[in-house]
Amino acid sequence: MWSHRNARHADRVSYYRGVGGVEHGALRAPTTPVTSVRRERLERFRTLRRESRLGAIRFESLVVRALDELPVEFRKRIDNVAVIVADRPSSQMLRSLGMGPSHTLLGLYQGIPLHQRGTGYSMVAPDRITIFREPILERCSTEEQVLRQVRATVLHEIGHHFGLSERELR
Repeated sequence: MWSHRNARHADRVSYYRGVGGVEHGALRAPTTPVTSVRRERLERFRTLRRESRLGAIRFESLVVRALDELPVEFRKRIDNVAVIVADRPSSQMLRSLGMGPSHTLLGLYQGIPLHQRGTGYSMVAPDRITIFREPILERCSTEEQVLRQVRATVLHEIGHHFGLSERELR
């Protein structure tokens, strides 16, 4: 969970791999004999997975950086929000938002905006801001572009937390 009160990196952004809590790349026992060609492909796959993990960690640090660079007056008002990095939105999530498979979703705010919280707002699960890593990486070709897009996406979703509509944020 991220809060302006938390000072530790691990408390601000939680990261999970996969959609629906399922880790991508889980290997099953091979049903065919492992040939040298297959072994070589498996090793390349494992190498790509390791590099991808490093990319995910770097991406997460860019999200933390974008949160840290928010103006202090905004950071002080952010309350009860968890910021999560996920690979990409599920097809079910896109359908529930009225989006087709050809649409791109870079981030999503799920929760009760600040202006709608009344005096009875207590003991509720945190709002969620999800930043989708793969669609942002597909859109950008350099790390600087990724950083700019992450900043814009984080600001956009924080805007929803403050009660701004999609039209007001565009």
